[in-house]
Amino acid sequence: MANQTPIAKWVFANRATFHPTVEQLTWPNRYFPGVYDFSTTLVVNDTKVVGRGVDRDQLIAVEKSFAEAIERFIGARLKIDSEGFAVGETVGGAHSVEEHARNEAFERFYFFRHLRERICFQPAKDWYDTGSFEYIKDKFCRYNKGFDVPRICEISTPGNAIARVVVLCRDEIPAFLGLSYARDIDSAIWHAFLEAMPNFARYRDFPFTFDAEVAENHYWNCDPDFLREFTHYYIGGYCPEPVANPPLRKVAIDLNKIPELLGAPITVAKFVVDERKVKAAGRDRTVPHVGQI
Repeated sequence: MANQTPIAKWVFANRATFHPTVEQLTWPNRYFPGVYDFSTTLVVNDTKVVGRGVDRDQLIAVEKSFAEAIERFIGARLKIDSEGFAVGETVGGAHSVEEHARNEAFERFYFFRHLRERICFQPAKDWYDTGSFEYIKDKFCRYNKGFDVPRICEISTPGNAIARVVVLCRDEIPAFLGLSYARDIDSAIWHAFLEAMPNFARYRDFPFTFDAEVAENHYWNCDPDFLREFTHYYIGGYCPEPVANPPLRKVAIDLNKIPELLGAPITVAKFVVDERKVKAAGRDRTVPHVGQI
């Protein structure tokens, strides 16, 4: 299974360089059957990186984990962060990789705009138009008795863009967040939910050490101090009209500087909010990285 996707095949063909190991995590069997979570570790000399892939399709989950591991490897070598950064297959992948990178940059910008400008998140209503969230809620509650029903809120965005934050609670307090920015409601709901679930599952498996791991790894999306701030703007209240998409700048990434990736079947893209134009408009932004334990 682990070497049946294009990027994974290439990495295994170059195992002497990357020393890959792949682990299929078992939490879905306990807390949400029907999804897959793979962790891929690459070790190149003194550089060790880990990528995670979570999806309803097993092969896609595998490929996501390898793509993220390669992304982390590139980031470590070129000293760039992972915000708005995406790696995908070469064949037919350029458009989707750029779209993924753009979406992540927009997602973080709009989410943190709520906190910067004290804008409250609104309860999402459009999930009634799809069966996805009802399915997620029913299955989550069936396998996680005693925990609150997952909640979904809108992130204020312009036009036809759909951005959501899925909130999983601990003792009725928001404790695990997943974000998304997508073109359709189903994709937005599933993306945000699958981003939140691995940390929720980690907490269920290791409740007494979870908070220490979060603090050590600086994972803001399940950090108690950050979530106390998020809770102030959690539901209802002030919500102005959405602002236009911020200007993005494409970051040049020269893979020729990484000889280990010569011949890799990948395309890469990284977009960041244009700092000069944002500052000129008087909007500050500080965006931490979403992490999974």
